[in-house]
Amino acid sequence: MSTDPSEPLALSYGMGVDSTAVLVGWWQRGIRPHWIGHAQVGNEWPETYAYRPIIDRWLADVGFPTITDVRYIVKRPKHGNYSTLEENCRVNRTLPSLAFGYKKCSLKWKGGPLDAACADYFEEYIAAGRTIQRAIGYDAGPCDSRRGGVETEGPWRWIYPLREWGWDRARCVEEIAEAGLPVPPKSACVFCPSTKPAELIQLAKRHPDLARRAIEMEDLARPGLIKIEGLWGKGVKGTRGGEKKPGSWRAFLAEHAPEVLPPLPSELHAVTEVLPPLPSELLPPPELEKKVS
Repeated sequence: MSTDPSEPLALSYGMGVDSTAVLVGWWQRGIRPHWIGHAQVGNEWPETYAYRPIIDRWLADVGFPTITDVRYIVKRPKHGNYSTLEENCRVNRTLPSLAFGYKKCSLKWKGGPLDAACADYFEEYIAAGRTIQRAIGYDAGPCDSRRGGVETEGPWRWIYPLREWGWDRARCVEEIAEAGLPVPPKSACVFCPSTKPAELIQLAKRHPDLARRAIEMEDLARPGLIKIEGLWGKGVKGTRGGEKKPGSWRAFLAEHAPEVLPPLPSELHAVTEVLPPLPSELLPPPELEKKVS
């Protein structure tokens, strides 16, 4: 559905290629958004954080509004307070929900805070019965064509400008470069279960400390994992065209980048340690020991 100039316009900005292309496309068409919101999860790749001042300058140059940062705030923590998704997983000794086959972490850390901030910003419009247009950067390529269907309900309607314009990922990259902007890196958490094997190797080489922290998170959660192995869930056998990979990032990096692996936590390797001798009062009597032998 086309952008309606009579309705307020908002963008959920992920700071990746697609959502940046939405901004560029609007600028080309003389469309100015009223609000740009970005959810701060706290664990993006450093390259994504480095892109922030670049896009901030561009937005100011073209007369677009500044980005509004939003963040999930925990209200009733069960096992300890946290302010990032990584801290959430460590405190609760678990993994991002995508590892278990769900997408709750995106809704909790991005969707919910963006909904609340958007509703707050447009409170007067909503009270007057107006509908907010909220744009998401799903492109027109075959991969993104499968995305969607999880958008929240509220006093808004969702629009998909890139699909309307017919821009696939390659076209998005081209248009961003034409606008004089560097192409942003992939926007994702450093421990995202959707990370591809080549990207995990890249993380280990570029940011070994962050790869190590991701493995530590996986190690902390492992004692409670029953149906999955780690951040890649059950893994992929590679028999049906998928890229073969184990369920555990530790197992994968043990082969491809063992130098970044942290020591196993004590509770995982304690069973391999030599136990101290039992006190004499707990040893079986000599006669029983002879019988057993």
